Amino acid sequence: MFERYTEKARRTIFFARYEASQYGSPYIEAEFLLLGLLRENKALAARFFPSHASYEAIRLEIDRHQPVAEKTSTSVDLPLSNESKRILAYAAEEAERLGHHFIGSEHLFLGILREQGCFAAQLLQQQGINLEAVRKDVAEGQPPDISSHPPRSTGSTLGFFQLALKVASLEASIDFYKKLGFTPVRTLGLRSAVLTNGSCNLRLDENLEAGHQLAFLSPDIAKTVSRLRSAGLEFEQPLHTAADGNTSASLRDPDGNVISLVSPRPAPPAAE
Repeated sequence: MFERYTEKARRTIFFARYEASQYGSPYIEAEFLLLGLLRENKALAARFFPSHASYEAIRLEIDRHQPVAEKTSTSVDLPLSNESKRILAYAAEEAERLGHHFIGSEHLFLGILREQGCFAAQLLQQQGINLEAVRKDVAEGQPPDISSHPPRSTGSTLGFFQLALKVASLEASIDFYKKLGFTPVRTLGLRSAVLTNGSCNLRLDENLEAGHQLAFLSPDIAKTVSRLRSAGLEFEQPLHTAADGNTSASLRDPDGNVISLVSPRPAPPAAE
């Protein structure tokens, strides 16, 4: 699940797990991800927090927010909460949006800010930290922890994995996949929704023409399309940009299954 995570990002998850056990929580909640991140990446905290006292205040607020419970053993396996699962999915999307090959603690930070309803995001907002400002800062910097993970060849990178399934009843399918361990991320109109299990996305769609569709999300698919054409693959739908701003192309495998390459529309520029 964490193959694409940098060492700092993995340690963030480890420390979040530790924080959850210290509070006696049965889940790794979003606020524990935030504590793990601040503990692991002090340079990031220094970049975005006005002072050391401001992120010490965050822990005090979490102390007040969390009910008193007996500490749990660090040997006990604690699952991610639904909010934390969505944060990990958002982190992967942010890495793809920025063209970074690995998921770092900066992307986890962006993921927390995108989960706006969670307590951790509210604490950050109270400190004057907002999504667009952090996204702009990360975009202007270097890919995270690049020294600890040699970059993969861009020629072999397809992007973030997403599978789309045609369903007869969106409500019934969402209920089924939630029981299977997926967490809803967002709805796309009345007949389509995106869920995640933390490592990949699943789109359920009543309007899908085919029974299923494999998609790879990447910030720039033009080079990938060119490389695949050079390899002799023929595209059923050539590269084009739709009215919604998404750029895509599609081809079929030998069994006729649709494979789409998609570059989501660029994020709006941060407000001055």
